[in-house]
Amino acid sequence: MKIENDIDLIALPKHEVQSKISKELKYIGSINHRPGHTLFEVNMNTCDIKKAEIQRKVMVGLDGKPVYQSKVMMNKDCYYLEALNVKNAKKKFLKKLKMG
Repeated sequence: MKIENDIDLIALPKHEVQSKISKELKYIGSINHRPGHTLFEVNMNTCDIKKAEIQRKVMVGLDGKPVYQSKVMMNKDCYYLEALNVKNAKKKFLKKLKMG
């Protein structure tokens, strides 16, 4: 059997297909803010403790009064907890690890 149109597969340009990974937003949970406490994030890979980034929005409600909304900028592989200071955040995190 003879193929009349010989195609050199090596000479054809190669195209890479890149699929877009869709980031889905899903509700994880909420924390009631305690006055005087700060929200900390603990990176599980590096065990770094730092203040979490909080995005705050102010909108005008139907009654004309301001409505405040806060949202935490979530990072991958981080655990979030509320504490008075960094020392207490470390103690709370270690206690949580021991409990399992």
